[in-house]
Amino acid sequence: MVMNRNGFSIGDKVMFGRRNGEQTLGEIVKLNPKRAKVRQLEARGVRKAHNVGAVWGVPYSLLVKVDEEHVMTGMTEPLQPKNPTDTTIPTSSAGASNLTAAGSIEYDPSDTVNNLILEAINQVYTELSPEWLTNDGELPSGIVKSKEERLQRQLQGLQMAYGSLVSEIVALNWYREKVEYQARKTA
Repeated sequence: MVMNRNGFSIGDKVMFGRRNGEQTLGEIVKLNPKRAKVRQLEARGVRKAHNVGAVWGVPYSLLVKVDEEHVMTGMTEPLQPKNPTDTTIPTSSAGASNLTAAGSIEYDPSDTVNNLILEAINQVYTELSPEWLTNDGELPSGIVKSKEERLQRQLQGLQMAYGSLVSEIVALNWYREKVEYQARKTA
């Protein structure tokens, strides 16, 4: 069965890549007649050289929808390392050390420094969303590209300060846990 744009919607979480190649988690940001524009939500490529937030033009035949429940819990198969004993992902910056990807992070109200870093990571992920990044499509592509590069550098620096790679999903789950904790505390 050949997939077309009618099978997808903007905002759908998908896995993309060749059937026998690397599969990457992404989110559809635009539907074109033959290809969807997909923003990657995890590192991709040899040595994870393609940064989170990059937008790819992907033929519909190479897209597979991912169940939202699996995305929120990080239970999609391609999110796991290729070698189960290797959880380090090299950073793309020269001279930077390898960081271990954080599987999940519990909110700890007493850990002020890490909470501030995780708040900042969440803010960067928010600003990397297509709506924020492009100012709802109002910004010229050159400004969008430089803004995205600046945010990616900022994200990398925050992850270095935290000591591990924090995916958008892990950061969002941490934030939800924080909000739930604060709601319980005020109730």
